[in-house]
Amino acid sequence: MNTYAALCAVGAEHVLGNELKHLGLKLEGNAPGRVFFSGGDDFDAVYKTNFCLRTADRVYIQVAKYRADNFDSLFEGCMRAPWQDFLRKDSKVVVDKVRVYKSRLESEHTVQSMIQKAIYKKLGEVWGITTFPESGQKCDIRVYIEEDEARIMLDTSGEPLHKRGYRTDGGIAPLRETTAAVMLQEMMWRRKTPLHDPFCGSGTIPIEAALMAARIAPGGGHGIEK
Repeated sequence: MNTYAALCAVGAEHVLGNELKHLGLKLEGNAPGRVFFSGGDDFDAVYKTNFCLRTADRVYIQVAKYRADNFDSLFEGCMRAPWQDFLRKDSKVVVDKVRVYKSRLESEHTVQSMIQKAIYKKLGEVWGITTFPESGQKCDIRVYIEEDEARIMLDTSGEPLHKRGYRTDGGIAPLRETTAAVMLQEMMWRRKTPLHDPFCGSGTIPIEAALMAARIAPGGGHGIEK
């Protein structure tokens, strides 16, 4: 079983958790702005969550979880992870964010560098190469170290999930679509109930409500939820 983490606005974890349970996924706890859940080894959960979740900003797969109270253990733990199962020889590995909380390893920049080096070293040993072209898809890695426990996460979403695909013209909406979806679910709005938005603006809330009412999945803007 794979472990995943769906990111959301801080305070919306219970709403996102309900969405995940509705998709038939098992919750494994949460942290501020994150909900952990499990899925099968076939990656079906990746496609289902990225396509159907309305309140998640991104979905990550947990590649490694281990204790890291010094840089040696951080590097070695990352080296043990099966990176060859997730990355290609031309992948461009980018550790885009590091979050450290109540841990001995405080330098986020050093953690970022160590994790990237460990991934490339592991791939080099597995494939017997020393030079990586980095000409392929960019693969974003996020690192969380909390109370000396490291979680190394690989982004499965690419573009942020609030970008539904229906805004092809005009400026940036002042309200994220995922936030609008959280608001609608927090107010327990139901699709047969009239919705009045006196401060409509760019129409984010009514559009999200319309998608929910028509049971149209947010990923892609045209697929119908089962």
